[in-house]
Amino acid sequence: MAETARSAPWWAVWRTRGDASSKDAVHDDAFHTPAHKPITTLHELEDAVDDATKPKAHSVRLPFSTLLVCSAYGLGFASGMLGGARRTALVYLAENAHRRPTTVQGWYFYNKTKYYRMILGGVRHGAHTGIKLAGWVAGYCLLDFMAENGRSQLHERFALTNTPNAVLDAYYMGHWVDGAFAGMATGCIGAVASSDFGFTFADASIPPRSEPISTLRVAFHSNEAEQHLQQAAAHLRDGELVAFPTETVYGLGACALHADAARKIYDAKNRPADNPLIVHVSDRDMLERLVEKDAINPAMDALITAFWPGPLTLLFPVRTKKGKPIVPTAVTCGQTTVGIRMPSHPIARALISLANVPIAAPSANASGRPSPTSAAHVFTDLGHSGKLRYIVDGGACTVGVESTVVDATAPGQVCVLRPGGVSVEAIGDVLKQRQLLAAPDAPSQGQAHLLVYGKDMARSAQQELAPTTPGMKYRHYSPQASVILVRCEQGDNVPSVASFMQHIAAQPNARIGVLCAIDSPLFVALKRIAHPQRALAMWAAQCEANAKRTSPLVSYDQSQLCIYSLGTSANAAMAAQRLFDGLRVLDADIVWDDKQQTCDVILVEAVGEAGVGLAVMNRVQKAATETVVVGC
Repeated sequence: MAETARSAPWWAVWRTRGDASSKDAVHDDAFHTPAHKPITTLHELEDAVDDATKPKAHSVRLPFSTLLVCSAYGLGFASGMLGGARRTALVYLAENAHRRPTTVQGWYFYNKTKYYRMILGGVRHGAHTGIKLAGWVAGYCLLDFMAENGRSQLHERFALTNTPNAVLDAYYMGHWVDGAFAGMATGCIGAVASSDFGFTFADASIPPRSEPISTLRVAFHSNEAEQHLQQAAAHLRDGELVAFPTETVYGLGACALHADAARKIYDAKNRPADNPLIVHVSDRDMLERLVEKDAINPAMDALITAFWPGPLTLLFPVRTKKGKPIVPTAVTCGQTTVGIRMPSHPIARALISLANVPIAAPSANASGRPSPTSAAHVFTDLGHSGKLRYIVDGGACTVGVESTVVDATAPGQVCVLRPGGVSVEAIGDVLKQRQLLAAPDAPSQGQAHLLVYGKDMARSAQQELAPTTPGMKYRHYSPQASVILVRCEQGDNVPSVASFMQHIAAQPNARIGVLCAIDSPLFVALKRIAHPQRALAMWAAQCEANAKRTSPLVSYDQSQLCIYSLGTSANAAMAAQRLFDGLRVLDADIVWDDKQQTCDVILVEAVGEAGVGLAVMNRVQKAATETVVVGC
């Protein structure tokens, strides 16, 4: 007969709840087994007795706020490490973009160094981000604790049932309100810490600037960059030469306060001794060390506020100290004024600030050559001379032509002596906005007439004999090849492009370079006569997307032809940015079919003179040996 129910053995012990007087009852704390589970074996009974007689281990429970802060640090560290490693890698790639390795071993050490810096930068940035996030979370927990403690004290002091503590706890909302209060308070503290309260401490009529011009403070994201710039700055303080990038062109810098250092510039460039230098400053504090405060008239102040830091040079009266000019005559060439500007390139301003001296700097090229817009251009002209030890590589220049030079020292006149990166139209707009621009035919009456040298002002033989600024006297910007300025016009008596090219290509195997826009009339005419016919059209359709500025070699008659793109006709700023690079590339960097790299003649098509186009035409006219007009 089958047994329907099996009774527990006599030594079985049952755990019970609530009946402490039962002789078979064993307290839950004695035997750590699930409730209502019988101990059915002697081994289980012995283990239960042993567990009950063993001393209990005391567990340590961390407060929830401590766990929250630690979790915040871990999250911040992980996030910061990822971002810091990526940022460090980008900085490393940018710093070494101009010196990529060429061997397998070189690439091994290149990547090894990059990964090491990524780890180091990631850990550093992760620790910073983790501490910052943990600090905010700790502040939140502190505010939450203070809110809860305040409610409890209020309840104990008044012992009322309708206190906020009692009402909130009755609905289990006390902790939620504490957290909401702490969160709002933390958010308000963060907002106040990063807010300007809506106040504007500047003239509201002047557009806000993203860069400080009063006092510059330099901070670095890369230790290597800081080390290199500190070394270059020390070199400048010692009276030596350093080539450095600006937004216009690369400059060959020396201390502007020492005549011997300035003379090294003339020697390295083979520059005429009567061609003055432009002085570069890092901030307005450095400017006031060179000029008197009352020498800055309203027109100068308006232009400084609008265009500094940037590609604008202003002439100031030379300041004297104990009867001697602060800026030596080796810089000013004996003139009563000195040209000063504040560059906007971050490397240039940082270098000047670290050197803590104003820097005299013309373009860093051999005198008369096209201005350099890359470190490679500087090295080509001056790197083998033995007179230049440091070239700071800051990549390609963004403006591409030198600064605009303005003389506003004479009352009633603002004279543009050299067009450049700041257009005449922009200068007129600023003066008009400040109500300082006089009408062309009206008397000045406290205002000023805006004049352009060589256009609104007749050229002066006396001024060009003793120029007050660079770019007024000598032939500049010339490559080794002959440069011809080509103007496209409509007319019956104007020779066609084909007949002009036949004249240029009269010499067998002539190598002809062309600088023009890819949608210009000259380029359209060249597409029709060059062979193969579709080669230029296919290149023009893809050159901007592929960043390939030089066309494939095409032929016309017995001559070879290569075109360098200046962008589109409507974009004069791009033409300015590419002009000097195009002259240098066509002059010496094209491998022609006969394996020669020199060019016989370079044709440069004229651009419109509106905006920065005036500066482009100024440079081309100074580089050109002749000007021709063709029908397009």
